[in-house]
Amino acid sequence: VDAGRVIISPDNGTTFYLVRPKAGGSYAATSVFTPAEGFSGSNGAWQPVSFDLGRWAGQRILVVFDFKADAQTQRAGWYI
Repeated sequence: VDAGRVIISPDNGTTFYLVRPKAGGSYAATSVFTPAEGFSGSNGAWQPVSFDLGRWAGQRILVVFDFKADAQTQRAGWYI
């Protein structure tokens, strides 16, 4: 299983929060993350996705594009 997700840390990596897509896509259940949500699969085309980061407005945050892949099927990955 290959999957990606976006997580935010407002305290330089001590605490992380899962950020769900606002528009353009949705997370699916996946076994590689806890909580078990992330982008997974392929649709063969670019898919613009946006996230609402308003909760952290005015703060310095760490944005993590978390991608995990297994050894079964190797593809190009996640383009950001």
